[in-house]
Amino acid sequence: MKLPGGYLASVTSVSDQQGNPLQAPLCTARLQNEFRFKPRCGALQLLLQERRQYCIDNQLSHAHWVSELLACILVQLGDYTATHQPDDEAQLLSRVRQLCVADRQFILWQWRLNQGHVQGNQTEWLSNQCPACDAYYDFPLDWQMLPIKLATVDFPFAQLTLGSQQISVRVPNGGDQEFIADWLSNHPAATQRELQRTLLRRLLIVDEKTDAVELEQALSDEQIASIESALEAVAPELASAIQLACPECGFEHQLQLDLYQQLLAPISQLLDEVHQLAIHYHWREEDILHLPETRRRAYLQRLELSQGMRGAV
Repeated sequence: MKLPGGYLASVTSVSDQQGNPLQAPLCTARLQNEFRFKPRCGALQLLLQERRQYCIDNQLSHAHWVSELLACILVQLGDYTATHQPDDEAQLLSRVRQLCVADRQFILWQWRLNQGHVQGNQTEWLSNQCPACDAYYDFPLDWQMLPIKLATVDFPFAQLTLGSQQISVRVPNGGDQEFIADWLSNHPAATQRELQRTLLRRLLIVDEKTDAVELEQALSDEQIASIESALEAVAPELASAIQLACPECGFEHQLQLDLYQQLLAPISQLLDEVHQLAIHYHWREEDILHLPETRRRAYLQRLELSQGMRGAV
């Protein structure tokens, strides 16, 4: 599978005519956008739950958790393929942090679709409350139908002219999300403007003669808004909202989707399944947990069928 954006595997160091090093937008680097998932199995489900609990116990941000999750479910990302080496996870973690928000969402979206494929259903019934009449109603959502905007050829960089100055910036990524989450925890009273400018200092592409802080401070709020628009134009985007109409009053409104909701199956359900198979087939827990999810469910269906047949006799 391919990401709508991707990350640069490496940046070649080059210099201008005066011998000054130039940064990424002017260098040649290959955009990496291929990825593959690990096979779904019970052992992976347990690992994801353990990592989730680790993030909770250590009060890590949602961005940190998403990075951990992605590093766990991927076997390949761009130029790296896991081969059961001790540093596999660290290598994948460093790469998922280089992915922009939409790419990270896209992987989780595909993981959700893959989960639906395993369970034989891509449509999920969700609940919503009408903001006009307060009525509650259910609606079906086909996750496959979410629209996606691909990155432009300039991604992950944007260049624009502000006044007499040429500005180069890069699209924010998962590492930036983690940084901002940590920064906010240390600056709980920070304003949106302070947050915006703190992030911008990380995104500005400068040479050795330019100070990113001084450049950011020289930019007006209107110029920063222009930079944000330029970044949005080059970056990929996965739809995060859908248009709905209340069945009671007909009011049309938007609903923000939560890609992370119910992404992890309850661990109690997995343990119940392991218990059923262990009791019936006398298999070891480790062997059952490493069964591909499709095979585990196939055995459970046959067990349920055989038990039903015995009950009918």
